[in-house]
Formats: sequence, structure tokens, C-alpha cells
Amino acid sequence: MSNQGADLKLPNPNDVEETLGMLVGKSVTAKRIATPGKLPGVGTVSIYTFDDDEVGAAVFCELGLTNSLGASMMMIPAGAAEDATDEGEIPKNLLENFHEVANVITSLLNDRRSHAKRVKLDRVVVLPEELDGETSSLIASPGRIVSYDVFIPGGYPGGELRFCL
Repeated sequence: MSNQGADLKLPNPNDVEETLGMLVGKSVTAKRIATPGKLPGVGTVSIYTFDDDEVGAAVFCELGLTNSLGASMMMIPAGAAEDATDEGEIPKNLLENFHEVANVITSLLNDRRSHAKRVKLDRVVVLPEELDGETSSLIASPGRIVSYDVFIPGGYPGGELRFCL
């Protein structure tokens, strides 16, 4: 892996709150997790690549938060997200909605400087599906990392959103 990720930025909590809040139409809160632990075995990993298909960033989203973002974005009641999370799954409709969230998260990663390299969403992997070697490596030893505990009001399950560059 090269140093192409140096052109990317780690988002601050205000940007995360504002971006996700606009998507779901609610006041989202994002509190920094000082020392992120090992990734839980369930959730999603959104993989972002440069034009040359090299992985530049991976964003982990915990299961409950994935379901909540997918549900709240389309005004699906919190109970649907909570039930799916309790069952340990991500329903197809919530995953499709989450893909749009993952696509918008791209704006949190890309630096606005004119000559900075930019990433685009390549795919969303539902864990525990196996990740490719390049993405696994990035998540295991990111050059830069920031993790937030994200909360959506209205009874939606919250969870961790971790940015790995």
C-alpha cells in the first residue's frame, strides 16, 4: 500500500454530525472514542478506492448503527432497526439505504484541495464476510484512524463508526 491515503482527511465530529444529520433529518451526535478496540465481528465495512483501484480508506460501521442509518434515512421506524439488530442481521432494504450513506461518507474523506487524490465508494462488505487482503491490512494497521460513537435520537440503535486511512 502506498502513501496515497495522505491526500485523505479524517473527519472531525462536527462534520460527521452535520453530514449524517442531513441524511437522516435528525440531530445526530458523534463522540470520539479515545482508544478504539478490536472490531466487532458484525457490521459493515465500506471500502473506498482511488482511480487506480488501490484501497485508500475503509470505514467500519457497527451493526446497530448500519441498521439505524439505513432505517432513519427513509423514515422507517426505529423498531425495525432494533429488531434487525437484535436478530444480528441487516435486511436488504436497510442495506440498500446504507449504501447511500456510505456513498455520502465519501465527502467526509476527500480533501477539497484541487490536486488531492480522491476516493470513491467501491463496495460495502457485510461482516463477517471476509475482507480482501488490502482492506484487512488497512483495518489492522491503519496509518491514521478516528472512531466515533454515533447516536441517532428516536430510539434507533447507535454504534461505532471508525474511519481507517
